[in-house]
Amino acid sequence: MNTKERIACEALTLFSSKGYSAVSVRDIARAAGIKESSIYNHYKGKQAIFDALVETYDTRSDAFFSQFSSPKHLEGNIIENMAYIKTIDSLVEMVLASVERYLSDDYFFKFFRMLSIERFNNEKVQAIYQKMFIDGALDYQAQLFGWMIDNGYLVRSDPKMAALQFYSPIYMLFNQFEPGVTDMKAVLQILERHVRQFAALYDVRVKRHEAE
Repeated sequence: MNTKERIACEALTLFSSKGYSAVSVRDIARAAGIKESSIYNHYKGKQAIFDALVETYDTRSDAFFSQFSSPKHLEGNIIENMAYIKTIDSLVEMVLASVERYLSDDYFFKFFRMLSIERFNNEKVQAIYQKMFIDGALDYQAQLFGWMIDNGYLVRSDPKMAALQFYSPIYMLFNQFEPGVTDMKAVLQILERHVRQFAALYDVRVKRHEAE
């Protein structure tokens, strides 16, 4: 890890524990083990560090979710990308693996915590948080569920409400999670029950099985 990367890493740790507004450039320099003036050899200031953290998150997030279909190309590749989700067990396995990997990723979790703390003090941060963790997630899932409804995978329903019902418990688990404190096994058990309950309400395959 070079100096620039170490500065960003220490800044993220501080921002995620104290909030962006409560951390100074001096605090970041001290944590990184360098002089305060040396920060400016790599970043214009604290805002530039924050912007770099957002950019890094975007890059990592794109790579993380590349295993799923993009809502921009639902018509073209959703079947290929979701071909392995042929059973409810496969769906459960996919969701649990994704959430566990996300919560276990130090960068992702610290970034989420940083925005969660600072969004009450900074309108720009609130806008980023809203876009990344609320509107963006709901919009993607609404498009996905809409496609699945139109193609007979889910029962006829409002895709936006389905997305809200699916994502809300997951969002709650994100907010409750504390690394090293929260029992990951318990989180995944709750999540599995949620996904199976959602499938019981919406998945056509479950409805057909119940009717047999």
